[in-house]
Amino acid sequence: MPRTIFVRKTWRCPTCDAEWDSDVQDGKVCPYCGTGIVRQENDVTRCGTLTVMGVEDIEPEIEAADQARIQKGRPVQTAGEKATYRAKRQVDIAAAIVAARVREYKP
Repeated sequence: MPRTIFVRKTWRCPTCDAEWDSDVQDGKVCPYCGTGIVRQENDVTRCGTLTVMGVEDIEPEIEAADQARIQKGRPVQTAGEKATYRAKRQVDIAAAIVAARVREYKP
């Protein structure tokens, strides 16, 4: 599964250009500048993005963890520990994709 990129719902203050990805209510006064009125961004090119790592990114993580263990003088992970880590990260990735779909912008 490759990396997944979502265009997320974005709210922006037109006065100071502050940006939020949480559910800010339209029409509220901007908490940063205090003068602008917050509106949901409708221009997809100005919306923020959220990138969820893909399964192909797990192996470099495992290799980096092994290198860090070697530098600390600890033994590298066993095959069973690596398999457990891979399975956990795959579940984490699937959960992150589900969570990101909630915030996805659909014009």
